[in-house]
Amino acid sequence: MPRDLRRWELPWNGSTHAIPRRCLAENEALRKPIEDLRVEAAGSSRRHTTHPRFPHTGGNIVSMTLNRATDYIMVFLRIALGIAFLSAVADRFGLWGTYGQPNVEWGDFSRFVDYTGQLNWFAPTAVIPALAWAATCAEIVLGLALVFGCFTRVAALLSGVMLVVFALTMTVALGVKAPLNFSVFSSCAGAFLLAAFGKYLLSIDAFKSPRES
Repeated sequence: MPRDLRRWELPWNGSTHAIPRRCLAENEALRKPIEDLRVEAAGSSRRHTTHPRFPHTGGNIVSMTLNRATDYIMVFLRIALGIAFLSAVADRFGLWGTYGQPNVEWGDFSRFVDYTGQLNWFAPTAVIPALAWAATCAEIVLGLALVFGCFTRVAALLSGVMLVVFALTMTVALGVKAPLNFSVFSSCAGAFLLAAFGKYLLSIDAFKSPRES
């Protein structure tokens, strides 16, 4: 028998064949890199299983909890913005009390018209009542849309634009501290954040499109 074939000859030890040591060694040498690749691939898969909204937390229970909590935080933000608009409207119609009572800013609509003229000092006097009514109607419509979640993204975007206008006019007319005292800048940021979020639980929009809720 040729010398090269003798080393693969399986010796007979009675009832079973003995596997050559060199064959076992080569088999083990081939199997180890494959196992290492499997372990590395599994580790890489675990490392890259991330949540789309919270990529730094990984796809686990923590990210799912944060995701759900964020949805309800946006519900709170939406309702809070809407109620803030409606509360301001209620104040200028005297629903929170008369002028001079605690936490009453205007108490009647005539005082709000005067306040509108103070902010819009550059506008003709004849258009000031129209501006006051336009702002009031806009706050009523946007406030109701936000509270009930109807056309939420559009309402949030328009609310942010309106609040930007309010902040700028208040800054020019009264100084930067006035919009800061009334949290106009932070409300504006919240409105734009709500518009960018795009998912609105507990709303008419979610009822009409349940897949988005």
